[in-house]
Amino acid sequence: MNLAIVPRFACSNYLMPPQINSRLSSVFLLYYALMKANIHPVWHAEATVTCACGNTFTTGSSMPAIRVEICNKCHPFFTGTQKFVDTLGQVDRFIKKTESSKIKQEERKKILEARKSRVENKTKDRPSLKDLLMQARKQIPS
Repeated sequence: MNLAIVPRFACSNYLMPPQINSRLSSVFLLYYALMKANIHPVWHAEATVTCACGNTFTTGSSMPAIRVEICNKCHPFFTGTQKFVDTLGQVDRFIKKTESSKIKQEERKKILEARKSRVENKTKDRPSLKDLLMQARKQIPS
């Protein structure tokens, strides 16, 4: 009996008789023929990776060129030397954001206080409905 090798995901057995294998192969061909077209990214087999230290190498990727900050030539784990990564720009941006948010919060407080004072002034100038009804009741002779 001839046995053929089929992919592991096809069934639990690696070896199957040829008549079953031919049926499964037609199923696999049908599956691959029905794959959606134009949804997969373009694969670049010779993508160039450029590090900040100047090291370049090629790999496969969906992007033609990749820029990285740290590679195996300059990473402290591989070189055994200590290296500080420049995060000064990130810290400065964070400080600017927090300062601008504080300024915006203060402006918001001023706006809310102004609205609150306007509402209080309106209530002082005009009597409430309850006050008007009480005055009307007093003016009507009983």
